[in-house]
Formats: sequence, structure tokens, C-alpha cells
Amino acid sequence: MIVTDPPYSIDHLTGKGLFGDRTYFSELIPISKGISEKELDEFMRICKIPNMYLWGNWKQILFYLDYFREKNVSTNLLSWHKSNPVPVCSNKYLTDTEYCLYIRGKGAKLYGGYADHKSYWITPLNTADKKKFGHPTIKPLEIISQMVKNSSLEGQIVFDPYLGSGTTAVACKMLNRNCIGCEIEEKYISLINNRLNAVNEGKWF
Repeated sequence: MIVTDPPYSIDHLTGKGLFGDRTYFSELIPISKGISEKELDEFMRICKIPNMYLWGNWKQILFYLDYFREKNVSTNLLSWHKSNPVPVCSNKYLTDTEYCLYIRGKGAKLYGGYADHKSYWITPLNTADKKKFGHPTIKPLEIISQMVKNSSLEGQIVFDPYLGSGTTAVACKMLNRNCIGCEIEEKYISLINNRLNAVNEGKWF
């Protein structure tokens, strides 16, 4: 399976709120261009049966839906609702929800039971993780772990081509899955290794 949080397509990296200028938006500039059909073509190629979770903002989700419309797959829209969103009030609603499109081809199984198959999570912003690991778009480990459990079995391979701070790899190690990940930012490699080493002692590939 694939579970990944690709670069979002972001038009405006400015904003004001109760706390004044949001200078942290500058951290998002290198990952604000989104991804293209070429990357999605590669995702389809390496998944013999489509089985993937793709995070994105609403603009990105529309792009995904358009791409997969003719691919003979089923889709579900999952969401993470933040109970304490950043109060950015520049003439729009709060940015309190992030989306993830689940893509399942014929033959891909969804494991677990009733309690595992909710389509949304409500949690506070994971500010502590962002500060601890120094990554601006880190997703909650709880959510990524549930996705890994729902769509893979122990010993199977999970691929994350945008590994970031390593949350997918950590979830896989905790759940006895094998993870293959790619990360272009060298500064995160030592962070990923440190997070993996902290899970438990033992050999890890």
C-alpha cells in the first residue's frame, strides 16, 4: 500500500490572524507546488492493486478525484478535523480540516471492524510534534497508524514517497510492517532514523 502526505498545491502563503503575520508560512514554500499526474502514474504502476491514502488540501483532492475517475477504483474521502485551528481570518473560513483520499482497487482489502472504519478524526493540532520534530506538516501518528492497520497486514510493504519526519515509517515499525520511504530534504534523514530507533531496539530495514 501507499500512504503519503505529498506537497500540497498552495496559492497563497500569506495570512493574518489574532497573532499577526504568520511567518511560518515561509516554511511551506518548498513544498507548495503540489504533485503531477506523472507521480500518480508511478503510484499506480508500483501498486499492482491500487491501495493508497493520499493527503491533500481541497484543491488537491479535486485533482486526485479527476485523475482516478477513469481508473476503475473505489474512493472514500477521509478527514482530520482540528479542534483548535490557527485563527487565520483573512476573509475566509478557518483552515480546520485536512483531507485524505483513500483509493482502493478491486481485490484490495480493508481490514478491521466497525470501530476502525470511521471516515474522520477530531484531534487538537499536533503542535507538540511540530515543535519536537521540526516539520511544518506532520500528521498525527494515531491517524497514520490506523490507515496502515486498515489496509495492510504484518510483514507487508508500505511505501511513502514523501516521508517527511518519518511518521509513516514509525507507524510501520510499531505495527510490524516493512516500510520503504523517500525524502528529498536531507535534514530530515537523521530525524527519521532517531524516531525509528526510539520505537524499540532491534534490526530495522
